[in-house]
Amino acid sequence: MDKIPLKKILEAVFFVATEPVSIEKIKSLFSEGIVPTEGMIRQAVDALKLDYEGRSVIIRESYSGFKFTICETMSPYVFKMAPEKKIRCTKAMIETLATIAYEQPVTRGDIESVRGVSSGTNTMRALEELDWIRVAGFREVPGRPALYVTTNQFLDDFGLRCIEDLPESQFCLTNPLKDLFSDESI
Repeated sequence: MDKIPLKKILEAVFFVATEPVSIEKIKSLFSEGIVPTEGMIRQAVDALKLDYEGRSVIIRESYSGFKFTICETMSPYVFKMAPEKKIRCTKAMIETLATIAYEQPVTRGDIESVRGVSSGTNTMRALEELDWIRVAGFREVPGRPALYVTTNQFLDDFGLRCIEDLPESQFCLTNPLKDLFSDESI
């Protein structure tokens, strides 16, 4: 491998990356014959995480890979500096997304049953445009309604490696989601 420690290379890569960096992408950065193994990469990431422990930025693993992100205590300050990154969501969007995340795969009828109100086409379309949900198939019943699931982008945007990383209750989901949105949109 190069004379530069893998940990330093990863730190630089994560610093400039705008999207999560996968292990495969990391491996592609090296010349043939000196490619680090997945174990070496994970060990270097773990060491780097220790270096950043207690700091305002952390390394988080999501579905697509690793990236630098701010720790939760810094959110109020960073969001004031970058308000354009906030996503405008309605209460209906948050409730619909939570229902899909916890109950997937679900139909619009299932969502309406859980929420107790009709799921508007605009709500579903907005969540699809954010690439947080998608149609994964159709239920084998009359009318063949679409089955909705969350996407890999949802996992990445919410810092989850897999859907099992969601908090245990739907009620817990609203607080982490709420932090991403402006007060006027909820």
